[in-house]
Amino acid sequence: MPLLTGLELPPIEKLVPHRAPMFFIERVLEYTAESLSCSVAPSRNEVCAHFGAKLPLAFGVEFMAQCAAVYAGIQAFGQGCAVQPGFLMSARNVEILADCFPVNEELLVQVKLAQTTETASRFDCALYSGHTRSCLMRATLGIFHGS
Repeated sequence: MPLLTGLELPPIEKLVPHRAPMFFIERVLEYTAESLSCSVAPSRNEVCAHFGAKLPLAFGVEFMAQCAAVYAGIQAFGQGCAVQPGFLMSARNVEILADCFPVNEELLVQVKLAQTTETASRFDCALYSGHTRSCLMRATLGIFHGS
């Protein structure tokens, strides 16, 4: 159950400027002022389906970046502002703890706001197996969101 602090969220598609088939976030699991947890279901995405049972690790950074984008969209929505696109600037301290991501299970993505300025934010991120809850990848992402 999302911790929304009184905020009713619009459909997730209205929170992020991505669209299918390149939008991977299924739903918001939990939201606080400093963090967000989302789920990804690769088996329901036509892009992921092209890779068979094992998804390349590069998708992990994209899942994390999209979860950070949902966080930014919720922040904008809560402030009555329009959702703005963000751009991935960096992926640092990337720790890969798996050979691949299983396509046939739900993945859990967590982002925590570590630092923000007027033009950029830094998020500490992690990607977990929805089945075993084991961590598959960690990274610190830098996102440009200024104009």
